[in-house]
Amino acid sequence: MKYVYALFIFLMALFLAAFIQQNGEDIVLKYFSWHSPPLPISLYMILALAGGYALAVVVGLSGGIRTRVRTIVAEREVKRLRAELQGLREREKELSSESLEGAPTAAREAPGAGEDIPETPGAGTQGPGYRPGGPGGEEETKEY
Repeated sequence: MKYVYALFIFLMALFLAAFIQQNGEDIVLKYFSWHSPPLPISLYMILALAGGYALAVVVGLSGGIRTRVRTIVAEREVKRLRAELQGLREREKELSSESLEGAPTAAREAPGAGEDIPETPGAGTQGPGYRPGGPGGEEETKEY
């Protein structure tokens, strides 16, 4: 990769040398009452290129700095929210242990554990398409 980079720099230097050779006429820039000294047009163009490059770097850095500041603020918010979540979890453990201290052992199990669940008569045994003898049974299917 470093050879590709070196080749790119070499080609840019050749391009720049050819550009300077082709554009050697002296010009004077005028802006209202200000006049520049007579310099080659290639120098002005190279200065404009360098100025544009510097401006692009500054704009890019400002965007990067803005992104970094937002990241720092977001990381602080995440840290605060994690601490709050940890506090809430600890508070939940305290409350659950306080409420279960005097409760019987069965209350500490899952809700409904150990309770008799009343069965609904005929639940799951006689529905549409029910065949007492299995598929193709001898009794008729009851339609509801």
